Amino acid sequence: MLRRVISFTLVSAFLLTGVFVILSEQAFSATQKNKNDLGRKLYLNHCASCHGTKAKGDGPAALALKTAPPDLTRIAKVDGKFPSLKVKRIIGGDDLISGHGSREMPIWGKVFREQRDQTISFGYMYALTMYLKSIQAN
Repeated sequence: MLRRVISFTLVSAFLLTGVFVILSEQAFSATQKNKNDLGRKLYLNHCASCHGTKAKGDGPAALALKTAPPDLTRIAKVDGKFPSLKVKRIIGGDDLISGHGSREMPIWGKVFREQRDQTISFGYMYALTMYLKSIQAN
């Protein structure tokens, strides 16, 4: 009898662990989708005018720029991996890019840095960075 109880308990625990893992993966996927949705929205609002809706560097404002915007779907091709920290620093205006001008331009860097809640500011930069990572060409 004790053997059956132990066996039943172990089997139940094993099955529950499997269910928990499946539910956790689904929750992670939903969370990642939400981050990509936020990142895409931020991209379209703050980046697409220069970089284009498909991030290929062909936005409507691109022709007015001295330096053509890069194809953001090819960031990972440079070193073979996506440099998340570097991209986040560029978004936040910490690292200057010749086409972006001073730290005051583009305005979106200032927008992200000056959020009243630093957690939101970091979250926006993270969501945008993860969105860019998700659209990298193979």
